[in-house]
Amino acid sequence: MNAPLTIITREGTTIVRTPEVPDQLFLKIPHAHTQTTIWEYGEMVEQYIVKKNAGFYAVSFTIKEITAFTVEASQPHAVLQYTLSGEATSYMKDGRFIMLLPGTYMPVKVPAGKHLLWLVPGRYDYLYFLLPEDHLHEMTGNHPSLAKISVQTIRPNNLNSSALRLRIPQESIHLINQLEELNPAESDLYLELQTITISLLKLLDAQLRNKNDLLQFYADLTDDIRNYILDNIEDYEKISIQSLKERFHISERTLERQFQKKFDQSLRNYIRNKRLERALLILSIENNSVSEVASRLGYYDVYSFSKIFTDQYGYSPKNINRILF
Repeated sequence: MNAPLTIITREGTTIVRTPEVPDQLFLKIPHAHTQTTIWEYGEMVEQYIVKKNAGFYAVSFTIKEITAFTVEASQPHAVLQYTLSGEATSYMKDGRFIMLLPGTYMPVKVPAGKHLLWLVPGRYDYLYFLLPEDHLHEMTGNHPSLAKISVQTIRPNNLNSSALRLRIPQESIHLINQLEELNPAESDLYLELQTITISLLKLLDAQLRNKNDLLQFYADLTDDIRNYILDNIEDYEKISIQSLKERFHISERTLERQFQKKFDQSLRNYIRNKRLERALLILSIENNSVSEVASRLGYYDVYSFSKIFTDQYGYSPKNINRILF
């Protein structure tokens, strides 16, 4: 069985593959096909159980230094993507940046073809629910709240998908663990996967209907602010402290305190680091000058931007391609 998505390390990388899987994984999918890939920049563990384009695909990365991967889909996939841990940026072939945020669902459609994924050092765990598009449309009639998901998934160019990021209910993990009870050789795997997926979508439907209540809690509000920052990282006017205070109706003191509590760093440092990280990715991927990238990220003094960038990464933005490639 071929993996639904193929992850390719950059050219010239020496890799070792083994069917063995580490004991300590965030999530283990019962009866899944597994593979561990080890290379000089880290390690990747893949698990997948798929039938007729429905099922689950999990991938865990341990990254030692910033690196890029190519994610290739042999056919389009309608996906409910859940980030178990870690933050990363995906660069799609249509020029979009998609943030992969910990603790959230994000409905997307992965087009057929190759897409670039950048990871900075750290641990990342992702889980994907793969859905046939007709399956998703059938669900919409029975669960009206899912109509939004269907639109967002089938039409990936819609820019409002960030509004539908949701936490995964713990019940979802229990549903996936029900696969342990199956005997794939004797059961209709597609029907079993479909049943579990429908149950997952019902949970998601309930979350959509209850989201307004969840947003009353500071932890959820802080997540929303973090998501908003990442969605608008190239528009500094929208993510200034003053703009965030006004948009989310929260005092600066409370905003800073809740952000420090949730993410163990100040809000200002988080915004600064994410702006520089996006600058690094743009300079690595796109053929833009340093001054163009600085202006795009809201740095209007290119010399000041170059100094901040060099202090952060240890090399000048002019030398990025020589350093990374």
